Amino acid sequence: MTSVVTASEGTQMTQTWSEVHDHYVELERPEMLALVDALADSRYAGGIYPWTSHLALNLARTQVEYPYFGPYLSILPLAHGFMELRYVDTSFEEKQWHRTVRGIDVLPRLERFFKEMNWFARYPRAMEPERRETR
Repeated sequence: MTSVVTASEGTQMTQTWSEVHDHYVELERPEMLALVDALADSRYAGGIYPWTSHLALNLARTQVEYPYFGPYLSILPLAHGFMELRYVDTSFEEKQWHRTVRGIDVLPRLERFFKEMNWFARYPRAMEPERRETR
């Protein structure tokens, strides 16, 4: 039996990867479980903070507390093996970036999103600040 949890002001929304994993095990959603496990084992795991909203997996760049009105990426399983990626950065749904992809294509598309949004930017040496040794 699933219990309903209500959030109060200042409650941590983000969850551990283990908690998110257990959520999708309980819901018997193997497509989301595979995605969560892949992300938890990836180089991105320490730089994105997940939480669930029933079927959706939400990702933010920082840990967030309830209520949270900042930007986040939502990944929602759809029918016939498809998933929707939606970047919620405005309340106007028609202005939100979104893509629908086959489940097997979600990780490559997610990596492109990270690159396009500079969530894990790598700067070439020429762009790094000059360091001077001081004594």
